[in-house]
Amino acid sequence: MNLAGIETVERVRNKLLGVPLLKNGLKITINEGEELQFIVNKADQWIEDIKQALNKEKPNVM
Repeated sequence: MNLAGIETVERVRNKLLGVPLLKNGLKITINEGEELQFIVNKADQWIEDIKQALNKEKPNVM
């Protein structure tokens, strides 16, 4: 996957046994509608960095 394949990037809550816990998840949706989820530290910084990289790759994104 490359940057051109990313449609959206958002912060999500991770769940344990169906109970929402920490909001330290990162969800990336790619062109095929597939969703990838990651648990990260500093999720807001990840989102900002990805969006900046996307804007350099293809202007007017998100």
